[in-house]
This record gives sequence, structure tokens and C-alpha cells, in this order.
Amino acid sequence: MFSTRSDVLIRLLPRLLVASVMLILLALSIFAPLEAARGNTAYYALFHGVCHQKAHRCFELFGFPMAICARCASIYLGIAVGALFLPTFNSENRRRYLILLGVSGALVGIDVVCGYLHIYHNVFETRIITGFLVGLPLGAMSTAAALDLLKKKSTSSTAI
Repeated sequence: MFSTRSDVLIRLLPRLLVASVMLILLALSIFAPLEAARGNTAYYALFHGVCHQKAHRCFELFGFPMAICARCASIYLGIAVGALFLPTFNSENRRRYLILLGVSGALVGIDVVCGYLHIYHNVFETRIITGFLVGLPLGAMSTAAALDLLKKKSTSSTAI
């Protein structure tokens, strides 16, 4: 069976939408230090509610920290990569994605707890890896959610 152009678009659009939103958020977090170097710190407020913004845990650009920490930046990147390249979350692969999300979330938890207990000092590398691993299944899951929303919208608009 051949796919129509609209079928291909419906499958591709959610991937592009999720990836674009994540990459735009990453870009805005990069603009924060650029603007801070010019005296404007408003971009940091955009991310204040979603990230602790501790400077020693953020990448530094232009002499200022990014608006999100290294782990959050990696989560956003992982979501974009997962949305673009992983199979969309569905009933067939649900178990695998939930296991991946559980294991990667546990790795983040272990990394955080070990840091607080001074078992080891978690470093950028562990934050980047654990964040990226959490983002991958979230990207596939977000794509599925966006696809569901688009399908609902298209069926409700055709019913009118």
C-alpha cells in the first residue's frame, strides 16, 4: 500500500515539531550568555522554573553560564535526537521505551544521590550522558503524543 503525501506529512510533522521545539529551547539557552555579555539577563528568566541554573554545572559561553545546566541541555538534545531518529512510541515498543526511561532515570538518580552523599563528584560527562539517555525515550514518547494531537485535530476538523 502506498502512502499518500498527507500520510507521510502526518508521520514526519510530529518528529520535526518536537525536535524543533527542543532545538529552539537550546538556542535560547545559548542566547542567555550572549545577551548577558551585553548586559541583558532576561533569557535566564525563561528557564528559571525548569532548571536550577547553578553556574558550576552549566556550560560557559562568552564568560557567562548557559541558562540551563549541562544535564538539562543534554536532555533537550536527547529529546530532539530521539524524536528524529527513534521509532515512534507505540504499543509494540512501549515496554522497551519504558525500561529505557526507567533505567536512564535511575542512572540520573544514582548520579545525583552519589554526588550529594559525596561518594564521588559527578562531573559534566556523567551529567551529559545521563541527561542524553533520559531524553532519547522522551523524544519518541513526545513524538507519539504530538502525532496523537495532530490526528485528533485532523479528525475533528474533517468532522466539522
